[in-house]
Amino acid sequence: MKMSKITLALILIFINTFAHAERVAPVWWMFINGFILLVIIAFFVLLLNGAFKKDKSKDDDT
Repeated sequence: MKMSKITLALILIFINTFAHAERVAPVWWMFINGFILLVIIAFFVLLLNGAFKKDKSKDDDT
């Protein structure tokens, strides 16, 4: 449940930033920033879900 709340918060921050960027920046800049934010959010969601944890059961050396 904690993961979904964090994800929801990040999505709300993204939507809020995306909505306000229209007033102060050109449309193309808004889309670039939005894409960067989406990549960062996706990375953090994967990180929180444990996608980047190394398997301790597997050893490449042996």
